[in-house]
Amino acid sequence: MFKKGPSAGFSYMFLLIILFSFFIRIPAVAAPHLETDEMIYQTLACQILIAPSHYSLQGTSILKTLPKQMYDRPVFFHPPLFVVCLAFMTFLFGSKWAVMVSVVSGVGTIILTYDICRRLYDDKKALMAAAIAFCCPLLLFCSTRILIDMFLAFLISLTVWSFLIAAQSNTRSYFIYSGIIFGLSLLTKQVGLLILLTCVYILFKEGFSKQKFISFIYFLFTAILICSPWYLYFYKIYHTISPWWAMPSHELIKVYPFIRMMVNRPWHFYFTCWAVIAPVYLLTFFNILYSIKSKRISPEIIWAFSFLIPLTLLGLNGWGFQTRYVVPAIPALAILCANVLDTKDRWVQVLGVLFLCVGFITGILNSLVFRPEEIFPFYVLMRIHA
Repeated sequence: MFKKGPSAGFSYMFLLIILFSFFIRIPAVAAPHLETDEMIYQTLACQILIAPSHYSLQGTSILKTLPKQMYDRPVFFHPPLFVVCLAFMTFLFGSKWAVMVSVVSGVGTIILTYDICRRLYDDKKALMAAAIAFCCPLLLFCSTRILIDMFLAFLISLTVWSFLIAAQSNTRSYFIYSGIIFGLSLLTKQVGLLILLTCVYILFKEGFSKQKFISFIYFLFTAILICSPWYLYFYKIYHTISPWWAMPSHELIKVYPFIRMMVNRPWHFYFTCWAVIAPVYLLTFFNILYSIKSKRISPEIIWAFSFLIPLTLLGLNGWGFQTRYVVPAIPALAILCANVLDTKDRWVQVLGVLFLCVGFITGILNSLVFRPEEIFPFYVLMRIHA
């Protein structure tokens, strides 16, 4: 059964959060987007506007400043959906509006965090989860930059949201719609596959049945239909679907200081960086420990760990650590935090609000005022984990 809509009071507060979320991101339109990854995506968008089949950096001026073994390739190693959206926005409104893809994705992720939490719990926790996502410095930073991770986080959240509706309604057409969205996430970045475990848990946590299994096949088959043309094309070009050349080599680690820092970070990077960047996420560990102790594993725990653990293993395997890689796990972390803050313990609430303020101020400074490496805590974080 579907839950009733939120009460008027919660609706007005949620609307204020969304309006302010959009308002503080608008300055990104006027800001320069000159970071290396941003320039890469903007260049690719220009490339496909000129020639839709030329999804490559070959023949562009930016290639002179990039590692040739990673970028001098006939086809770029990430799937093309994000760049296609950038190109579409550029074509309609001009290049400075391309960042709106990230802005809308960021605000959309907050909206989805609210409704996912509302479906799993109640209106009060949903509003808390939305407020936590609103204050998240990493979510704010990525949604004011032309980066693929924010767009992926939105599609991952949309996949979970649509799959929850499908599971609650037990309607196969909804599983097909959810499969379309999941397929689009796979057309954005390969790690979108990691959300599949969360979907499996949501559907089968109450038990296995033939009807559920058939519905899941509808979901999975639809996703494969959506993304398979790209992966077949990629395989035809490279004879693999894994872009192994994107892994930093020993030569690149020696030449590029940032790559060396990214590869040499410790195994606990993804777990400790939250404490520095957004201390409110420290509360998630109390929720996780309590859930494990009481043997009540929730979907958001599976969601968070589905990204944190595999990406940690990939980082240890030489692919490197960047905090923004786990942005798709932020909605899950926000919901976990909301469960902790929904308490009558005044000290926990005060501590949570203090942590939220620290994270929000950090996000404003790093996203709208300074570059990330110029101020605390990003400055400290980069040296702690160097």
